Amino acid sequence: MLQAGLEPHKVREMLFWGAEEPNYFVDISKTYETKLAALRCHRSQLGQFSKDWEGWFRDMHTWHADKHTYDLAEAFFESKYATEDRQEKGPAS
Repeated sequence: MLQAGLEPHKVREMLFWGAEEPNYFVDISKTYETKLAALRCHRSQLGQFSKDWEGWFRDMHTWHADKHTYDLAEAFFESKYATEDRQEKGPAS
């Protein structure tokens, strides 16, 4: 890949969905209905949930937004990694 002129990509952070102790929240208030519409297209993925999965889903996203200024939030655990350009500033926070 280097011969093609492509440089290696260095990951600075990763977001993990479904974490027990999320520390990174994204406002999904404006895109929530699109998210639901997309999920409805994946019926095979929703079989494990009750018939009222949409109510549960909304409750979960409302709860994640509880301490923020928005109505609905997606929650993640953010993990930051030191890269060469960040090591001069100290370890990743």
